[in-house]
Amino acid sequence: MHRVLKVALFCPVLLVISCNASRPPGGLSNAGNPGTEKPQVAVEAVNSFAFRMYHQLAKENENLFFAPLSIWSAFAMAMAGARGQTEAQLQQALQLQAGGDQAHAAYAALDKALAEASRSGSTLKTATALWSQKGEPFRDEFLLTCTNNYRSGFKEVDFARQPEAARNEINAWVEDQTNKKIRDLIPAPLDPLTSLVLTSAIWFKGIWQHQFDPKHTEVEPFTCLDGTKTKIPFMHQKAYFGYATADGVQILELPYKHRVLSMVVILPSDTETFRSFEKDLSADRLRKWTQLTHETEVGVYFPRFRIQSGRYDLKPPLENMGARDAFQPKAADFSGMNGARTLWIGSAVHKAFVDVNEEGTEAAGASAVIMTRSAALEFRADRPFVFLIRHIPTGCILFVGRFVKPQG
Repeated sequence: MHRVLKVALFCPVLLVISCNASRPPGGLSNAGNPGTEKPQVAVEAVNSFAFRMYHQLAKENENLFFAPLSIWSAFAMAMAGARGQTEAQLQQALQLQAGGDQAHAAYAALDKALAEASRSGSTLKTATALWSQKGEPFRDEFLLTCTNNYRSGFKEVDFARQPEAARNEINAWVEDQTNKKIRDLIPAPLDPLTSLVLTSAIWFKGIWQHQFDPKHTEVEPFTCLDGTKTKIPFMHQKAYFGYATADGVQILELPYKHRVLSMVVILPSDTETFRSFEKDLSADRLRKWTQLTHETEVGVYFPRFRIQSGRYDLKPPLENMGARDAFQPKAADFSGMNGARTLWIGSAVHKAFVDVNEEGTEAAGASAVIMTRSAALEFRADRPFVFLIRHIPTGCILFVGRFVKPQG
């Protein structure tokens, strides 16, 4: 009978791997393998992956929020143990033009660059870990790839005899490391044939460079996609921000403290054009738009909102993006993990959270692959918009979302 490989991406936790003995997951660390590779290979892949995944998830969701870096890194670790067609398909789905070794080293360089963000006044932490069935052997090459490039830790649990205890341990770890924002990521029951869970996490909390004064927050109407209007709190301020107009949209960049991270908001001209605009979203268009922005005095009206995503099933979108064999017991080849073709991905899930308010933003993402006077310009986000949080020095997209319908 086939063992089930389950991979999980979770918010901010770092484990230090031990190839010879089980070691419990620890807290996050900003230490990483600096390597010699530049991060751009990983950045370009993650950004392209972010919008391909957006188009997949947007088919069935209204408000949307997810952490592409978290999903990408978990599947990249799975790719490190894949071989043949399975590896090629994962490489395609992850939008990688480079080979595995170069991609893994590029991620290590990106991870090191992201670690610097926490020295800028924001909190940005990433982490990965491997959870294996007790007694299951894994190849040193696979474990070292995860250790050296993804800072992965290693923990043995008993999926076979105590699947609920293993599930609870992983979920508790996720909850603890996401400031309790991501709960019950892995749903019950957990298959007792699980062999491995790969986990990756990201957590962010940032304060605006220009904070909104709560005294200026007022309830105003927001126009939903169907044309209905609902009243919600709008924050307001006038300041200098990166701003541009192009292709029928307004682009606004709201920097966090010390301008290492920012939120980019893309606002179509009206609700009728939102769908057509959304279909053309891509990393290339985002790059073009952000390059057009320049510091301009803007009167900003922006909703105060919170999105707690449901549990996204990642299997359909990843299969649609080309990673088909990885989810098929007879076709999957993860022999790079254990030397045999006995592993496959049984399921993959993701949850995320974002809270945007006058002070700043808190966001978390967890995935499991189981394996004032009026300014001259005005930016009034009173209709559906797309937003993302990115790392300015590398341009890497950390979170992506859309706000189309106020909730509760």
